[in-house]
Amino acid sequence: MTILNVGALMFICFQGEEFSGGMNKVIYFTGDNSVASLVVTVIVMFFCSSAWTCGPFLINIVCLLLTRHFLEFDKLMKLHIAGSDHGVPRRLQQLRERHLVLCETVEVLDRSFCVILAFIYGVSIGLCCVLLYDLINIHMDLSVAFVICFWLACVTTMMGVTTYFVAQVNEAMHAVAYDIQTVQTDGITSQDHTQLQLFLAKLNGPSMGFTVLGMVTVTKEFMLTIFSLILTYAVILLQFQ
Repeated sequence: MTILNVGALMFICFQGEEFSGGMNKVIYFTGDNSVASLVVTVIVMFFCSSAWTCGPFLINIVCLLLTRHFLEFDKLMKLHIAGSDHGVPRRLQQLRERHLVLCETVEVLDRSFCVILAFIYGVSIGLCCVLLYDLINIHMDLSVAFVICFWLACVTTMMGVTTYFVAQVNEAMHAVAYDIQTVQTDGITSQDHTQLQLFLAKLNGPSMGFTVLGMVTVTKEFMLTIFSLILTYAVILLQFQ
C-alpha cells in the first residue's frame, strides 16, 4: 500500500499540467519543481504512508500468527480424537487448558487492538464517505478524480484486508467446536463429561475474537455490514444528486 501510494504520487509528478491541472507542481514538498524537491517529497510521503499502514500491518501479522496456532490446535485435537479408543481424547483437560491459554492471549491483545481497530474503522468509513461525496457531487478535472479514486481504493482495500485477517481469528478460535461435537459420549467418565461441557460452554458462549472497543466482535458478517453501509451511502448520494 505504501509503495502504491508513493508510485501514484510520482506518476502525478511526472505528468504534464494538462493531466494534473497543476497538481504536479503543487504536490512537491518544497514547492520547487526539481529533482531534489521530488526526492524530498517521495521520502516524506513514504514515511506518511508507512505511518498510515503500520497499524493495520501489525494487526494483520499478529492475526495471521494466531490463526495458524488455532488451526494447529484444531489438527492436534483431531489427532487425539482419532487416536482415542472411546472417541474422547485422553488428555482432554490439558487440551482444553491449552485452548484457554490461546484464547486468553487474544483477550490480552484485544485490550490494545480494540482501540486501534476503532480508529481504523472510524477514520476509514468517514474518509470513504467524504471521498464518495466529493466524487459524486463535485465537478473536478481528471487529476483530482484520479487521486480520489486511488485513495478510495486504498482505504477500502486496507479496511477489507484488515477485517479479513481479524475475522479469520474468530473463525479459527471456534474451529474446534465441530470436533468436540462429534465426540462419542457413550460410556465416558463423569470427569470427561464435565470437561466436554466446559469446552462447549466456552466455544458456544459469547463470540470470541478481536473487538471494536469491546462492543462488537469482528467477524465476516461485520465486514459485509461495513461495505453495505458504504454502498447504501453511495446509492443515497446518487439518488439526491
